[in-house]
Amino acid sequence: MSSFSHSFFSLLLWKSDFIRSRVSAQNPLKQAVGNSRSRVTWLWLVTWHLGLFICLTFGQIGFKGRSESYF
Repeated sequence: MSSFSHSFFSLLLWKSDFIRSRVSAQNPLKQAVGNSRSRVTWLWLVTWHLGLFICLTFGQIGFKGRSESYF
């Protein structure tokens, strides 16, 4: 067995063990749930992306306006 196939199969075995350990023993159909995000985290996330898109939009307007001698 080659080194690649050995590492690939060991990764598959590890992943299946990890997934099996995350599923609840009482209800195997229940998905594992991570930590929920707080309200402040979502506020920062939305604020960051709005600021990013506004800067990119105005930057694009300014660059196009400057290159077409509009300003």
